[in-house]
Amino acid sequence: MRMHAACSVAGDRFVTPMAAVAGAIADHVLAAMLAHPHAAATSKISVNNGGDIAFWTGDGAVTRAAIAGPEGGGLILHGPTEWRGMATSGKGGRSLSPALPTASPYWKMRRHADVAATLIAGSVDCPGAAGVKKVPARDLDPDSDLGDRLVTVAVPQLGPAQIDGALAAGGDLARHMMKGGQIAGAVLELQGRIAVIGLDDPAAALVNAQEFTDRTMNEED
Repeated sequence: MRMHAACSVAGDRFVTPMAAVAGAIADHVLAAMLAHPHAAATSKISVNNGGDIAFWTGDGAVTRAAIAGPEGGGLILHGPTEWRGMATSGKGGRSLSPALPTASPYWKMRRHADVAATLIAGSVDCPGAAGVKKVPARDLDPDSDLGDRLVTVAVPQLGPAQIDGALAAGGDLARHMMKGGQIAGAVLELQGRIAVIGLDDPAAALVNAQEFTDRTMNEED
């Protein structure tokens, strides 16, 4: 039920309930932990299900999440906050994807971020770019729920204009989902270039690698 409900953020865009599997499990475990009597004695809880994370940040607590990649950096959340989840999707993950980059959306429920990541990463595309190779998902996995839909298997080095155009396409969808209250923000990365969408919540700070390290070392939770 959690997986199916999470797909509501897709609207009329194609997505299957499996897009929310990791987030739904993380949400379920977090809910069970918060319901435990011992939860009253803690200031924050996080559940990392293979990089898809559900978390709760209480009053005065700080949740930090590092961002892997050439530029590094991280997200710092100060409680109390309604933010509840983050997810990453795109080429290079364990699942088949039509995406060229990685996308990390943030939302109030982890399973919704899971679906949003799939949709936003899939929209970052460079149609007609030489060297980008896509094949039917069924050719790679006969049991894939994507069937004959195309998934990315190879991406060459793209030109600056191609990268900017692809990130802009993903940014448009991310902003549309923000406007609809479906995500709180997103970070898109394609071949070393990063686009940040939203994340202007006073309780949230997206910082570079050096500042993330300094604040992690010097701030007390």
